[in-house]
Amino acid sequence: MPATAPAMRMVPCGRMAGRHLLPELAMVAVWLLPLGALGAAGVRLQIAVASSWRNAGARLQMRRAYAACWPHLAQQQHEVEQLFFMGSPDGTGVAEADMIQESRRFGDVVVLSGPDSEPLTPAGPDAHLRVGRAPGSGALRAARALEWLMLHRPDFEYVAHVSDDTFVHFPGLIGQIVSHANLSLALGTLAEAVPLTVEGEEASQQCETCPQNPHHEQFCLTRINKVPGGIDFRGCLVLARRCCPEDGEGGGVCDQLETCVQDGQRPGLMANLYYGTAVSPRWLRGPAWVLGRGPAEFIGANAKDLKVRGTPDMTLAFWLAALEDIHFAALPPGAVLKLPNATIAEACSGGMVFALGMDERRWGAWFDAERCELRCGEASAERASMEGKK
Repeated sequence: MPATAPAMRMVPCGRMAGRHLLPELAMVAVWLLPLGALGAAGVRLQIAVASSWRNAGARLQMRRAYAACWPHLAQQQHEVEQLFFMGSPDGTGVAEADMIQESRRFGDVVVLSGPDSEPLTPAGPDAHLRVGRAPGSGALRAARALEWLMLHRPDFEYVAHVSDDTFVHFPGLIGQIVSHANLSLALGTLAEAVPLTVEGEEASQQCETCPQNPHHEQFCLTRINKVPGGIDFRGCLVLARRCCPEDGEGGGVCDQLETCVQDGQRPGLMANLYYGTAVSPRWLRGPAWVLGRGPAEFIGANAKDLKVRGTPDMTLAFWLAALEDIHFAALPPGAVLKLPNATIAEACSGGMVFALGMDERRWGAWFDAERCELRCGEASAERASMEGKK
């Protein structure tokens, strides 16, 4: 930290939900700006990081970035705190001594109830339909984190939620928040309403007038009349073609079409029943999003009663749907970088706010602590080398 770094004080987290696991973990450190440093122009922002106990290395890298970026924030009179919200360590294999050591050294860990992590969410167009039998760790932790912040950081204005593999460009993030300046803000990768039906998005792109396999058409007409919900006619055609491809496409289980489509329809039925609708609200896709005080306060106050068995981003959509006058805003193109699929040009764009999928190698090679930014890929390495020769 710089010579003018803020003082640090320890504050209690309060009773840990579910159990009194480790008293040491009930303390967090708060970096306080020097007295008088905060003014009317400053933003009071909480960074809520959903982290797994096994990802100690990722937390170290995020702490390094936070410490390096602090001077840039202090100069602009912003108050930013980064906390790691953890689930129960049961079954993680992480030693209790290591947890205590991390807590005492950094003081930025908050332990909440719920599992440490959940099974990988299926990829593909139907991923948002997943509904579990038990609360999902992602949705549960997001709601409980906002509840905790309402109790222990009641003066915040905005909350940014990220996963522990994320680089946050703090100046860019605050710039986006300031540009909207709305305490009802819901900012992120904005997605419009989607059908809560199997292959809903893919089916909506199908040609309505093109000839279809007559066997598939008759099958789907019968199917949707017999078992309504969870799938529409065009979605059924998509599944039927996947289960029983046309001649020359190879594969398929044409003799088991009913069973195959029934299995494919199940996620849509579960989502319809759970959410009580066939269409989602507008939603923020992915783990990186920002809420203003208004929606964050609503979620925190109702955390114990909200739906938490779906995917984190879809459950968030239904939480926000209950509120009037939410100011939905989309991050600009290039603001969310998804690694490792991004190109070098995208990685080096000046408008990046979140980089998802960071690992130890990328942190070590790309993070420029002096400038509080990523210098990604070979192009950035070459540019840095050229600047060093000047």
